[in-house]
Amino acid sequence: MRDCPTTRAYVARRVAEGKNEKEIRRCLKRYITCWLHRYLTTTMTPAMAPA
Repeated sequence: MRDCPTTRAYVARRVAEGKNEKEIRRCLKRYITCWLHRYLTTTMTPAMAPA
């Protein structure tokens, strides 16, 4: 959480909302998972998609 500027900005927004560290980690995991899912589904070609 301390190396990536994007992550630091995300954490700063969550701290401003009054979240504690445990809640921030949970939110960050969800954010990363959603981003990864979106990336994987948009980059898959129809031949790569599961049947």
